[in-house]
Amino acid sequence: MGAPATEKKVRTKDTAGLAAARKATTMTSSEWKELQKGMKAKWPQPAYMAQPGRGGHTVYRDETYEEITRWTATTQISYRPHAKAPGTKSHVRYEAYSKAQTVGQALEMGSWPADWCWDWERGFIKVVGGAKREEPLDISRVQDESTLTEVDMAI
Repeated sequence: MGAPATEKKVRTKDTAGLAAARKATTMTSSEWKELQKGMKAKWPQPAYMAQPGRGGHTVYRDETYEEITRWTATTQISYRPHAKAPGTKSHVRYEAYSKAQTVGQALEMGSWPADWCWDWERGFIKVVGGAKREEPLDISRVQDESTLTEVDMAI
């Protein structure tokens, strides 16, 4: 005899969060679609994203990690305007943190490293200046942890 069958959990949809997101949305889907015209040319994905390789919903490419872990709190960034579809929770979050001008500001405004990876791979974020490390941050090699910023700790 085998182990007793476990009851399968039913996945539920966060309808309260979705309803709040829809209520917070100020543009229509057709307005958003109009704003997206020409954006892929102005905000291209990194060239390596055209190559076959691993990647997916939350599996990011090594090149992405190599880029993101070079960023500092003062790395200057620019976000593609209105990149995420209205009526979604991600749209509401994106509209808030996409006003940031540095990685440090983005973290303060509710963005996380996973957001940076997702947005980078889709061409929603660009580095436009400021400090960047020559090599990715390796926290195990940091001798004085008091020098680390909130961004360093998040990365």
